Amino acid sequence: MSFKGAVFFGLALGLVVYSTQFAPVAAQSGGVVDSSDIIRGLTVKNTAAKPKTMGLTRGLTRSFKPNTGKTQSGLNQADKDFLNSISTRGIKITLKEKEKVYEIVDKGGVSTYDFEINFEFGSAEISPDSMPQLLELGKALGHESLVNSKLMLVGHTDAVGSRFDNQHLSEARANSIAAFLSRFGGVDAGRLLPIGYGEDRLKNSLDGNAAENRRVEVINITAG
Repeated sequence: MSFKGAVFFGLALGLVVYSTQFAPVAAQSGGVVDSSDIIRGLTVKNTAAKPKTMGLTRGLTRSFKPNTGKTQSGLNQADKDFLNSISTRGIKITLKEKEKVYEIVDKGGVSTYDFEINFEFGSAEISPDSMPQLLELGKALGHESLVNSKLMLVGHTDAVGSRFDNQHLSEARANSIAAFLSRFGGVDAGRLLPIGYGEDRLKNSLDGNAAENRRVEVINITAG
């Protein structure tokens, strides 16, 4: 086993011990969002439109923030057809397709939640303190109400640094989350589509360096 592999294995082993002994306490204290809350957030039909934002992140938040805004009637047939056409089998999504997804998100056609997951600075390596939250996410995605859903894992960064670097960092972090969920969360990688938006969809456009900009967003793109 390589040194990097040994470190990763050690972190994962430590995570198992942590989640077994301490995760329930953390969940009760608000440190980790429980899988049941995640399930509700990604399965209850979202009819609240989100205000448009600009930019993406370097991280994920441990608090889920429901969409707020004007009420919409949901997906039309064209939107459903588009979402059903998106492949999670290693086919890179185009810029036009990414923009179309967020047109649907902005009008409240799909359910989304944000996470603030900590990474090492300027790196796609997940910090150990964020792993319990990812295990809860994996547990939620294995629930019968979500087990057949396709999900986008969207990496967002703040506006610090170059746009080029932020784009690549957001992609790398989304891929790290997908790999973790597949390897340790029991989630079929074929259900996940990790993509990056860099700094192009800031949650807080008034403060490009705000922590809430550094996040990973989960979007349920399964169209009923």
